Amino acid sequence: MKKKIRIYELAKELDKTFNEIKDILDELNVSVKSPFSTIDEETADVVKEIFEENKKTSKGKKETKEEDKLTTKLEKKKDLKQLDFTISKLSKLCQVTEREIELKLLKYGVVVDSYDSIIPDFAAKNIIELYNIKLEVPINAHIDSKTYVKRAPVITVMGHVDHGKTTLLDNIRKTRIAERELGGITQKIGAYVVEYSGKKIVFIDTPGHEAFTAMRAKGAEVTDIVVLVVAADDGVKDQTIEAIDHAKAARVPIIVAINKIDKPNANPDLVKQQISEHGLLPEEWGGDTICVNISAKNGAGIEDLLEMIILKAELMDLRTNIKAPFAGTVIESFMTKSFGAQITLIIQVGHLRVSDTIGCEDGTFKVRAMCDTLDKPLRLAEALIPVKISGIPFVVRPGTVLMDIALLNARRLSQEKVSTKMDSPILKTKQFTSEEDFFAQEENKESIFNLMIKADSEGTLDAVNVAISRINVPGVTLNILHKGVGMITDTDVLLASVSKALIVGFNVTTSNEARREAKIKDVEIRLYRLIFDLIDDVRNMVEGKLKPKEVENILGTVEVKQTFKISKVGVIAGCIVRSGVVQRGAHVRIIRDRKIITEAKIDSLKRFKEDVKEVREGFECGIGLENYNDIKVGDIFEVYEKVTKK
Repeated sequence: MKKKIRIYELAKELDKTFNEIKDILDELNVSVKSPFSTIDEETADVVKEIFEENKKTSKGKKETKEEDKLTTKLEKKKDLKQLDFTISKLSKLCQVTEREIELKLLKYGVVVDSYDSIIPDFAAKNIIELYNIKLEVPINAHIDSKTYVKRAPVITVMGHVDHGKTTLLDNIRKTRIAERELGGITQKIGAYVVEYSGKKIVFIDTPGHEAFTAMRAKGAEVTDIVVLVVAADDGVKDQTIEAIDHAKAARVPIIVAINKIDKPNANPDLVKQQISEHGLLPEEWGGDTICVNISAKNGAGIEDLLEMIILKAELMDLRTNIKAPFAGTVIESFMTKSFGAQITLIIQVGHLRVSDTIGCEDGTFKVRAMCDTLDKPLRLAEALIPVKISGIPFVVRPGTVLMDIALLNARRLSQEKVSTKMDSPILKTKQFTSEEDFFAQEENKESIFNLMIKADSEGTLDAVNVAISRINVPGVTLNILHKGVGMITDTDVLLASVSKALIVGFNVTTSNEARREAKIKDVEIRLYRLIFDLIDDVRNMVEGKLKPKEVENILGTVEVKQTFKISKVGVIAGCIVRSGVVQRGAHVRIIRDRKIITEAKIDSLKRFKEDVKEVREGFECGIGLENYNDIKVGDIFEVYEKVTKK
């Protein structure tokens, strides 16, 4: 078998860039997609020979090229334009909120005291590429390497429960964490620094994708790369799919760690096939997703995974500003008996000293005690180091961005001078093709409509997905952010909230927690029983032609405890109101074994022998349904009213 060589290894050996290697390979009709693509040893030798020949040829033409180089530099200088990017301009260009742009810029060490402050072009270029914006205007991406230095990547480990997330980190850190946690399942967030080949990596061990998205919802943009752990003997599961969708929504690259390859029934190829069905095509199959076979238990493949993380981070060109005022994000907040309120904080920009005054919109405080994640006391901490701070006078929630007091005051002063700006709508402009378009109004804009789908089974989910995918409206891209089977949960609402998405449910219900969260976060949920109604509504929403329609307002839930068959009346359900209220004349959705059986209308409502208009939570009642008698003990009635909404 021929030995395979990765492009980045060859580029490193020859001291060339990926693009220089790719140009040569294109001439040889060898297709590569990324620095992680592989070529055989013979092809690598041919590339080396070509570069060696070019080196000899260029030696004799050195004097002539000096003049050409000078001319080329002058021409490039004319072409490159200083566009004076600001957060406000980038916000309009990418059609996202200024706050989102600000948090993305933190990853490149850029912190500003005003949304109208000029930001470095290299950071603006990275943001533009992140949002897939096409600009025909060249950008001078010069980097002041003395100010903006390369930093460690922040890695969040995600995946399905019991697929080995904490065991993986445990092996990397060489400490026994998993055994001390309840059932081996992570109960809280922890941040840890490891070193590989002389380079640092910051790992965040989260309770799951819910925490990852909850931090995004609170305004945190800490993660640079997601390591998705998938068990080779279990494959892709529901939580794996959700983790993929959450990472994609955050525009964070994913490295797949295929774990438990030491098990006899391990099938890494099946895992690769399954993840490819969810938009993660492995690089060996022609995609750009890095997959690494590992065993978190015996350590096999761990070094390969760390190497891939380091290389991916180098390509992302992650930086921090060592001269800027302090800014960092809280990833963990808890109370202790000895020290009171404590937080775990990742320093993203600048440095932090004991006695510095820092804060957020909720208040300010002086740093009195600080230590690393191994409880070693610190007097000074630099980016990108996770630290614990004790003795905080108020609760600081995870996801809060803390800043130096001087920077915080400057931002407050700046915000007082400008009016409050509204967040961007669901429809977002995605493409600009020239400098004129950059500063133009929203004419001829390409928009994206984010949608989440939940259905009662895989079959109906596929049918709904195919039908929606066929909707084609010029100027609008319909983006199915997440699709899944089962009840709409608070996790779904959380993802919809941070992604500005609409949730549609086909033949499913919504949990009480999801209804509460949707009301608080102003997330719209639409439920359907007929696929034609769902498709028509989605098409009309995308076209902006949705007419006023009846939507459901959930009143409460009722459980059937007994049934009584009464002649000339039918079946009466003896019920207890579990939540909310039940009203005579309201509609009910009958749920049996977690499946919707049918819908009906309340014809009669009694409390003891008296007819009543409504019965509240905790009380018993008798309910008769209009033209429906097939009621069983244990049935759940989801009671709702229909209201007209534009």
